[in-house]
Amino acid sequence: MAAIAISCTAKTLGIDAEPIGTAIETKAALLFCSAAELEIISALQGSERQSLLLSYWTLKESHLKAMGTGLIAAPDQLNLQIDRTTKSIRIDNALVSDSTNWHHRLLHAPCGHLIALSVQSDQAELVLRQQKLLDPE
Repeated sequence: MAAIAISCTAKTLGIDAEPIGTAIETKAALLFCSAAELEIISALQGSERQSLLLSYWTLKESHLKAMGTGLIAAPDQLNLQIDRTTKSIRIDNALVSDSTNWHHRLLHAPCGHLIALSVQSDQAELVLRQQKLLDPE
């Protein structure tokens, strides 16, 4: 599986993809989740908990890649807020001074992967097109 993001208007862009069935242990979550995220996670069980943990991890990786730091920066310093009703995603970012004009998206790829995009752009809205390019046979 390969995920590619192309933009003519992005100042910075990061992408990450993880298999949807990826299990994340609670001890690992302590390393990358903020205190507020850990509080939300503690109220969840089973697949709902794993799904949110995977969303947090994938979004944080895409955001840190867009910032150009990768995991050198502390992912627990990013606080994610995901509204399950509107699907809006906000990251409170204590790691950079310019935290404006960020767009974050989670996509479910047909091949069973969760793809996260983090884009900093002056555009008011992010237009996405998802396309399956090749079917390996």
